[in-house]
Amino acid sequence: MITIILENDKNEVLAKIGEPDNRSILLRHTDDDAYKILSEISECDYEIVLSEDVSQLITELESIKPELTEKQTFHVNEIIKLAKIAQNKNGYALTFTPFE
Repeated sequence: MITIILENDKNEVLAKIGEPDNRSILLRHTDDDAYKILSEISECDYEIVLSEDVSQLITELESIKPELTEKQTFHVNEIIKLAKIAQNKNGYALTFTPFE
């Protein structure tokens, strides 16, 4: 499972979400240059998406939604909600981690 963590500028965890089968969603576009952010998410490392890069992440997540099941789409929408919070707050970040 990949856990998505919303952190503020003081590295305090504000929210944390994950879904047992979300690797199939989030790792689907590894090594795909069309997905600048999603291609960097890994099973063996953290990926930190800063507030200034979140709009790209949202665009990429929106673009994969037609490929997903209803349950997967619900999870992606949860990630997008956290991303929008990070986007609107300077210094906030989303961390994607396989280690939680």
